Amino acid sequence: MLNCCIERKKAREEHQKDFFEYESAEGSSTDEEFFDCADKPDEEMKKVHPIGRLSKFQNLKLIETGEPLYIPKTQEPVPKTEDQLDEDADVLLKLGTDALGSEMRAKMMSASLLSDMESFKAANPGAILEDFVRWYSPRDWEETEGMDQWGQTKGTLSTRMQIENNIWAQMWKSAKPIPANKQKLLFVDTKEAEKVLHFLESRTISQVCELLLPILLQVAIYRLAKEAAKLDVELDNGSAKLQNLIKISEGISRERKLPARRVETIVQEMAQFELNVSTVNSLKYKLNPSGKEHDGFAESVRNLVKGKEVKIEKESEIGQHILTLFLDAQNNANLVEKEDNKEVKRVLNSPKVREYVMRVEAVRPAIYSAMCPQFLRVIITKDDIRMAGAFSEDISFF
Repeated sequence: MLNCCIERKKAREEHQKDFFEYESAEGSSTDEEFFDCADKPDEEMKKVHPIGRLSKFQNLKLIETGEPLYIPKTQEPVPKTEDQLDEDADVLLKLGTDALGSEMRAKMMSASLLSDMESFKAANPGAILEDFVRWYSPRDWEETEGMDQWGQTKGTLSTRMQIENNIWAQMWKSAKPIPANKQKLLFVDTKEAEKVLHFLESRTISQVCELLLPILLQVAIYRLAKEAAKLDVELDNGSAKLQNLIKISEGISRERKLPARRVETIVQEMAQFELNVSTVNSLKYKLNPSGKEHDGFAESVRNLVKGKEVKIEKESEIGQHILTLFLDAQNNANLVEKEDNKEVKRVLNSPKVREYVMRVEAVRPAIYSAMCPQFLRVIITKDDIRMAGAFSEDISFF
């Protein structure tokens, strides 16, 4: 809202500057303050000159005068935050359902309608309510058979517009031909900006954090989407996860009171998504620092991110990079410095632990049983051997 107020004020001041320059150019260059005028003005002087025209509206003409119907320059719509919309809705509900409440409600909702009517009258002298309705609310203009004297299709107002003393008819009678630049502002940018500043000054640190949190969530999601788009390795359900994050963030931003559990949930999901993106970038840099294209490399990285086993040839370029990573880690652990004039032996030390995993399918307990998965893990160290197994049997007919 504050940014909107600043933009509106700049635009208004620029418009006023151009208007005053135009008035100065059109004004008299003489120093005379008085001049003679006729006792009875001519008909030309009595005629009201149109002001604030934007462009012609289709090929329509005014019903009574036959002049072209022009679209007027109107004030811009009043911007409102979600909090202001909720406050307005509460006020409208409190007015009640009686006749007086309904009238007050209609007037509150029709503030911009009166402004548009005055702009329309200023741009189209001699216009009537029917002309305004044809431009402003075409659905309330029902065309009939026949042509009028100006060669356009005849028509009548809708049923609701023909109700006696309806709000549109009352406002049209009270509206004066005033162009938009001379009307009372519907949106006073300075006043609204002061309200925003006062609102921020009266907030505590925790309340300011709550106000900033939805914005921070949206910025974080945008950054995640931007980083994910740079990857040449497609993440598992990456697009669906981003859409889910956007949906949750949108719901949080519409809540009056910040839901702590939902915020915690989305932060955890964003952290996991960020971890996946960082893991892909890390694997790409460590396994293929040169950036060369290798057959199946993207698929291998995708499987590694998912936690699946990947077969890599020892003599391949990627295998050599993995060996280098282990050697560097080993040298760092042993505080061994690599000298430029000496070659480092590319041999790993004997492993401290060996692990063997067997996964098979076998028919148990009988030869005619269904195939059942079997699992066996063996861990061998210098001091002991540990074995763990998970075995299954067909129990359909046993």
